[in-house]
Amino acid sequence: MRDMQKLLSLVLAFALTTLVACGTPIAPEKKTAMSVTDWKYRFVYWNGNIYAVSKDEKVVEIDKEIGEVETYSDQEADFSKSTVFSNAFPKGAKLYSISNVDQNAAIAVESEVGKYTILKKTESK
Repeated sequence: MRDMQKLLSLVLAFALTTLVACGTPIAPEKKTAMSVTDWKYRFVYWNGNIYAVSKDEKVVEIDKEIGEVETYSDQEADFSKSTVFSNAFPKGAKLYSISNVDQNAAIAVESEVGKYTILKKTESK
């Protein structure tokens, strides 16, 4: 009887150890690169500010060219505040001021030849 209790205790200890060990991760999961779907919104970073794509309004009249997108990436980790950056428009896309609109409020980007998209300022330096 005593041998049976020792054997039962040993089997029970082994079973508990196995269950606990199987539930513990060996190494943390690695994170993968982020894609465009991870961005909060589509934007252009220009002149120290973030301008988000506005779907509500149409550009009435552009004023003058104020710059162009220097870097495009759909990888969130690639965002650099040292250039004119966009996660929505390709390198070379022209940026414009909008007639009678302060550049601190909104700018425009030529999204297609002769078509412009309004970008509203969302965040400052």
